[in-house]
Amino acid sequence: MVVELTEPIQQDGLFIKHNQLYGKDDLELPLFLRRFTAGSVYISLLNKRIEALQCLKKYREAVDLLQMLIDQDVYLLTHRGHWYDRIALNLETHLKDHKKVIMLIYIFLFIFHIQIINYFYELHLKSNTDFFNRG
Repeated sequence: MVVELTEPIQQDGLFIKHNQLYGKDDLELPLFLRRFTAGSVYISLLNKRIEALQCLKKYREAVDLLQMLIDQDVYLLTHRGHWYDRIALNLETHLKDHKKVIMLIYIFLFIFHIQIINYFYELHLKSNTDFFNRG
């Protein structure tokens, strides 16, 4: 039932059209407010679609949808780790595509490494600014 209800969202590209129109505006919102936008609702529906596809053993479709969700960088960013985990599990266990799993792990570790470096760099800049503001 969920698969049939959410199919038009994926097939017609409603999310992609919405993201092109409103994604830039939604990026200006803080993370805690983005979950109340229409784009976040689209992503939540597609997230439920992934679970339904996996229950129906349609792993190739689930992997394609997961890849689409990972490629967007506006909504439900806190779910990215879970999405990477699911895509790796589907590729490794169900689709037996070991080369893609290894490539995916490298990409994830690279992105995660860059995010950690950026976080510590921002933290270092903030501490330096606080130090100069005191004196």
